[in-house]
Amino acid sequence: MFATGTFSITVTFSESGHPSGQSWSVTLNSANPTSSTDTTIAFSAAPGSTNSYTVEEVIICYPSCSGRSTCYSDLPVPLSGSFTDSQSATISVTYTLRITHVCNARMAECVS
Repeated sequence: MFATGTFSITVTFSESGHPSGQSWSVTLNSANPTSSTDTTIAFSAAPGSTNSYTVEEVIICYPSCSGRSTCYSDLPVPLSGSFTDSQSATISVTYTLRITHVCNARMAECVS
């Protein structure tokens, strides 16, 4: 006797290095991005299928008392890739902050 039905695997993206409480997102197979403020984002996929993904870069700006804002680009590694799996898997994503620019209060004068 064989079981019938739809089988799927779970693919979990697990991030580290991203500021707590800030949203991050993953796009799987060119679908709409899935966002979360948690450290993981999970998808269901068909076993043995080839899946492509993109982890989104995040721009974060922090205002200061001087009226300037410092903006950071939060770059994920890996940024994109693909996988074919027959069982559930976890893909680790590490974010690295770097300063992209500093702006005045109206964002009119920016220094890169």
